[in-house]
Amino acid sequence: MEIITDKVTFELPSPGSGILRAIIAPEKSVVPVGYIIGLVGDVTDPLPDVSAENRALLERRRQAVEEHAAAPVQISSRETSVGERIRDRGKVRATPAARRLAREHQVDLTELAASIGFGLVQEEHVLRWLEERKGKA
Repeated sequence: MEIITDKVTFELPSPGSGILRAIIAPEKSVVPVGYIIGLVGDVTDPLPDVSAENRALLERRRQAVEEHAAAPVQISSRETSVGERIRDRGKVRATPAARRLAREHQVDLTELAASIGFGLVQEEHVLRWLEERKGKA
């Protein structure tokens, strides 16, 4: 199977031998680490029910995302000075996918980074920025 992230694409060999008996997560799915995406085995092997395990993992992930989103953002003086240094030097931290998308749509990453507090610019930030600009036009 091939795994694609913001930073790397790589092939992951099967940890076991046999045939692919079931595909749990279809192609282009976005799933958390640990999610069971397929079942490999012998034709005579019974297939385990992994849906409860996957549902529990997704629920834990959803709760973690909600807790993170609900947590108040506090910027320390050190973080502020880092943001100012980034702005002064013109260097923006961004994922490769975000840089590519920004380049394709001629988005100024410095301006975008300032709008999100000089954190790591990710692809979804660029997409949101483009949607907002399209809405204002």
